[in-house]
Amino acid sequence: MKKRRSFVLEFSSLLFNIFDMTLKDNKLNFKLMWGVFMVVIYLGMAFLFVFTNLFANISLTFRIIFGVIFFIYGVFRAWTIWKSI
Repeated sequence: MKKRRSFVLEFSSLLFNIFDMTLKDNKLNFKLMWGVFMVVIYLGMAFLFVFTNLFANISLTFRIIFGVIFFIYGVFRAWTIWKSI
């Protein structure tokens, strides 16, 4: 029973910390959400360059090069966001 109470107390304190946001936390959350949004954009562009014909007027070699660059940069941005959390 003590384990359950301990878990409930830890969970409730975690929820309290999540909902107790200051202006600084709001700025941090905005930066985090913007970073995640940009990671999705970079990975999406990588997918569009490599796997679709949306950019058919660009040669396949350049599309693959740009797709790989977008993918690597998207993974790098995701890693830096993960490390900052």
